[in-house]
Amino acid sequence: MQELKLLTENYLSYCLYRKNLNPKTIKAYSIDLNQFINFMEYSRYEINKGGVSNYLTHIHKIFKPKTIKRKIACLKAFFNYLE
Repeated sequence: MQELKLLTENYLSYCLYRKNLNPKTIKAYSIDLNQFINFMEYSRYEINKGGVSNYLTHIHKIFKPKTIKRKIACLKAFFNYLE
């Protein structure tokens, strides 16, 4: 997961300096990605379709729709960045 954390840091720098996103957005993305990584580590899920599906089920239980939408958008953007 250390490699994933490094990729996350690189992505957040990319968002800040290349995409010129607001620092508050960067902070929210950082929180979202760290929560995702922590969930995956704690649950010992692999980062694949099934693992992500389990994470989405988890966040639907504890967050409001607007927050869920942002978290999903953040993950989509991050995975697109990795392609």
